[in-house]
Amino acid sequence: MGRGARKGEKGKKRQEARHDDEELAETAFEVLDDLNESDLDGDSEEEAKENELAEMRLRRAKEADREQREAERQAQSEEAKLPVKMPDGAVAKAPDDKEEQAWLEAPAASSLSLVWQPGERAEAGKAEKKSDRAGKEETDEGAKDKKKKPNREERLREKQSERAKVLAEFEALNAAGVLVRREEKKLEIAEAAQNLLSTPEAGVSSKTAGGSPMKALLRLAGEDPDKHVRKLSLLSLMAVFRDILPGYRIREASAAETNAKQKKEVRKLREYERDLLQSYQGFLKIIHSEITAGIGPSGELFADVRSVKGKGALDGVEKRGARKLPKSKSMALAAVRAQCTMLVSKPHFNFRENLLANIIPQLNSRYSDVRAQATACVATLLGDDPSGDATLEIVTFISKFVRLRNNGERDGVHPDVIDVLQHCVLTGDMKDDVRIEKAKKKKKKRKLTRRQGDEVALSLAQAEAESDVSHRFAKNVEALRELFTMYLRCLKYAPTTSLLTSILRGVSSYVHLINLDIAQSLVAVLINMIKVDAVELGTGLQAVHTIALTLRGPGAAIQVDESEVVAYFYRQLLKLATAESDRARHVQIIIKCVDVLFLGRKLYQQSRAAAVATRLSIVASVMPPHACLALIATVRMLTMRYASACRTLFDRDAEQVEGANALALGVIPSPLDATSNVDPGLTRLDTPALWPLAQLRFHFHPQVRAMAHKALQRQPVLPNERAMVHIEAYNPYRNGFRFNPPIPKAPVQAPRKKQKRSS
Repeated sequence: MGRGARKGEKGKKRQEARHDDEELAETAFEVLDDLNESDLDGDSEEEAKENELAEMRLRRAKEADREQREAERQAQSEEAKLPVKMPDGAVAKAPDDKEEQAWLEAPAASSLSLVWQPGERAEAGKAEKKSDRAGKEETDEGAKDKKKKPNREERLREKQSERAKVLAEFEALNAAGVLVRREEKKLEIAEAAQNLLSTPEAGVSSKTAGGSPMKALLRLAGEDPDKHVRKLSLLSLMAVFRDILPGYRIREASAAETNAKQKKEVRKLREYERDLLQSYQGFLKIIHSEITAGIGPSGELFADVRSVKGKGALDGVEKRGARKLPKSKSMALAAVRAQCTMLVSKPHFNFRENLLANIIPQLNSRYSDVRAQATACVATLLGDDPSGDATLEIVTFISKFVRLRNNGERDGVHPDVIDVLQHCVLTGDMKDDVRIEKAKKKKKKRKLTRRQGDEVALSLAQAEAESDVSHRFAKNVEALRELFTMYLRCLKYAPTTSLLTSILRGVSSYVHLINLDIAQSLVAVLINMIKVDAVELGTGLQAVHTIALTLRGPGAAIQVDESEVVAYFYRQLLKLATAESDRARHVQIIIKCVDVLFLGRKLYQQSRAAAVATRLSIVASVMPPHACLALIATVRMLTMRYASACRTLFDRDAEQVEGANALALGVIPSPLDATSNVDPGLTRLDTPALWPLAQLRFHFHPQVRAMAHKALQRQPVLPNERAMVHIEAYNPYRNGFRFNPPIPKAPVQAPRKKQKRSS
């Protein structure tokens, strides 16, 4: 007999015993009532004796009736028992249940009252409920034992065994089997991605029966033995997350919000956001593990690069850094692409700091394609940052990265790390003290609101669709301060690094936003640099341009003798004229220096402008056509701006004296120019010195011949004849070395007919 059947019989027996007790109690109450009535009527002693005998007979009758009922119950229970097979093989009825026998014997052993005592009925009900609850707990404990979850070690062991099994099956496949398996996995990936895009809530939920599509894609991207399948799964997850991730940052719920009562919709939304955030975190972990396994923990950083003797450090950097990622590491390149895409498409979502911490080292990778993807990602993020938070984070990350690598000393940092900062859109001006104070007050007010716990005001501020102008101004000022701190640190502690050109280019881009204190420190560092003259040609020209911009803008109040700067520039022009190769790439910075030093303002010593014009004509005679045209246009603008000082340069009737204007013509009569910077204002300009322009009238390029003729005729420069226009229009190296204008073809002569000799 089963346990449930026995319990049912016990319950029936309890009800029958309770019913019999109630009947006996009613009979006893009737007898007692009769006795009481007789007492009230004043019965005699004889009647009292008779009543006692009647009570004794009643008790004996009750006991006999109870014994009879107990015997009947035992007989019924014996008949209800089913026969069982005993250990010795005999078939007999089952022995008595001890619990049932104890329950049957309990009333006889104890003095059972015919009337319910006060509270006895409630205690009996409680005992019955307690016994039922104990039975349920035993049943639940049995079910829990069956559904008991394995611990962490067991789960890891199961996963490892499953992976080993899948790997063994994959290795046992031949080429055709691998292709068939890939097609099956493609269909599985497509189906999971489609389910995720159609119903993101159900696809991401961890409560989905049989496993969610998101878990299936994450498992394929992280555990599949086929690299091709992992790559497809990773890119599919990238596309799915780009579509389903919200454009806001998911805030973690506080303890009070979690314990508070929530509506069904709110609870459902929070569960979805939590599952989505956990899935996205798992996706980023897979990306990080693939990059670490493919190209190292920091992307195989660009390091141990030395400049070759006789060439600039930057040339050596470009040659050593032009490696591409091998095809065997294509999975790492796909992971880099995935993390860059997620950062650009969802810049305001969670884990932006983690993505930046992984992408910034890729700017310094030894592989050019990895650097290109990281550079494009960071440049896009810097160009589209309405709040200024991402710009400040990027500048801070790069500044720490450069400082940890000894400020670029020994060429341990690639120039792309510094060049990418030129894409910053900075609107904060460090000279605007009024706006800075307003931004500080607003920041203090925001902190006070957060400290006081005014959640309504904070939520309203976060829900505004427009970006706070003062907030962006404050973030840009902080980014600008951090940026120039990095620039000055590199200029002071690593003056010979290959990053100097990139650093000076960045300083020139944002020098108009700095204040007087930073401008003074910057000018002092750069003037010491040009005095030593230990840098390459391009870096020196960039330093001259940066000093001129600083003195023209925020450093106008600084008292500095500019003769040293102009003399250094004058000497660098001679180095460019005598350089062995690659002269044309410095033409643009030369034009910028002339524009800032001479054309943007009026000089007190105009003879310096005349000497520089003379040396520029010498440099133009050894340049390619497009660079030659740009330098001739610059000479024309100088001679027009300083017409009185340059008039003698065009005097044809003046006699040339030996040694006159020798420095301007490039002839060095003494070692003075070879050891120190020579002031061009000290050169003699009493004889014509623009003979190189006269020689350029016979140049092979027709446009150069025309431009030289206009310069000698002192014709004004038209807008379409400016220097930069010529560089863009006549550069033959830009479009596969196409000459502009095209070289005319030689006329084809008809073949002559041979005349027959007359015999």
